[in-house]
Amino acid sequence: TIQLTTAKARDTSPRWSPDGTHIAFQSNRSEKNQVWLTRVTGGEPWKLTDFEEGVSGFSWSPDGSSLAVVTKATDEKSNGEESEEEKSDVKHITAMRYKSDDEGFLDMKMRNIWIVPAFGGEPKQLTRSDIHDDDPVWSPTGDRIAFVTNRTDKRHMNSASEIWVVSAGSGAEQPIFAGDEASFSAPSWSPDGSRLAAVGHREAEAGG
Repeated sequence: TIQLTTAKARDTSPRWSPDGTHIAFQSNRSEKNQVWLTRVTGGEPWKLTDFEEGVSGFSWSPDGSSLAVVTKATDEKSNGEESEEEKSDVKHITAMRYKSDDEGFLDMKMRNIWIVPAFGGEPKQLTRSDIHDDDPVWSPTGDRIAFVTNRTDKRHMNSASEIWVVSAGSGAEQPIFAGDEASFSAPSWSPDGSRLAAVGHREAEAGG
């Protein structure tokens, strides 16, 4: 056995690159959870992502050139100054779901999927939704990504969990397992990329 990381940090979710030369993993060694890379032959890991909101998940593209990364970050530009609303401790509630037992008041920032080049290049935001997009899985051909979301019209009131597919190039989206009663997760591509399997049923509770 070989120990690859030694930092006094929480290193999790190791993922081999398709060619077996690198391992990507999540680490909080820079405070926010980010994706780091290390060579399987050893050496010092280096930080791949630097999202202000951190990273909650990722997966390698089949050719190893990019990673699909889940983060609450957006590519919308700001002037770096906080608005009066952001400075205030008053909570302006605009959504049905605004609080959880684990987190307290939610920050209302949604997780989206980004494409991050593995070895140099600018990251690109792929999905833009007012609901969380999670668990990206690349198609074997590398041109599409399946993910878990809820794009139903009543998404802020129901507990639906849908499987959608997004084009890695154009960002065009397509529902696969969808609808108000959908409760699906863990998408998995067939070897030829023509079909998707998922775990679930069509009995999602309407009230969440």
